[in-house]
Amino acid sequence: GEGYLAQVEQAFVQYDARCGWQLAFGKFNAPIGYEVLDPTGMFQYSHSLLFTYAAPTNLTGLKVARDLGGGWDLALHLSNGWDRATADKHVTAGGRVGLARGDFSGGLAAISGKEEWDGGNPGDPSVPLTRTVIDSDLSFVRGAWRVGGEVSLGDVTTVGGDAQWLGLMAMAHVDFSPRAGLTVRVDHLDDQDGYLFGAVGDEFQARRSLTIAPTFTLDEGLGALVELRVDQSDRDAFLDSDGQPTDSAVTFAVEMTGSW
Repeated sequence: GEGYLAQVEQAFVQYDARCGWQLAFGKFNAPIGYEVLDPTGMFQYSHSLLFTYAAPTNLTGLKVARDLGGGWDLALHLSNGWDRATADKHVTAGGRVGLARGDFSGGLAAISGKEEWDGGNPGDPSVPLTRTVIDSDLSFVRGAWRVGGEVSLGDVTTVGGDAQWLGLMAMAHVDFSPRAGLTVRVDHLDDQDGYLFGAVGDEFQARRSLTIAPTFTLDEGLGALVELRVDQSDRDAFLDSDGQPTDSAVTFAVEMTGSW
């Protein structure tokens, strides 16, 4: 029979203690990385390779956060694992320390834990996986310009051995007028041992992407953008229009967003 699955992006209860700490319990966006999940917080349609492959999107568990003063803030969390709604016997832990001062903001985040893993195939028996990520993000805003970047280092240990990756991302956005702007983003993700992308034949791959997105403000709270993205691999990891292996892929998107 057919099934129906409904998913909620975030669903948590938050308590603001008098001592300055915030306590949240439930499902919340993972405090790691430069980009956010919501389209209204993005300057292009697609997410970077680092957001898609090298970091969790949501965590289900417990988070505590505090404004430390002087522009510093701290968040700590315990969760079921990466994008897992249900718990097993393992716990994933992490946190982020951030600084916002003047035109600059940035942070250093880490997440580590053991999870049950199916080996990438639904038929595989569950095996323990230990995954650790250290991620640094920064942003600089001045006038019409916004510049951002991110570095991700990952390490995964399974019964098959140890795997690492290195990811880099940089973006720039400029508003030419109150109505029009332009975003350019480049990123690179070197999957040194084939954990993130898998193997092409017997070889692993590094991927890069270039994204160009003109943006438009149509009215208060109403925006639009057009995106052109080129992804490239050092292996034939994509398929062309004829279904033949190729080392690059081009995508095009149009998006409208509204906020109120």
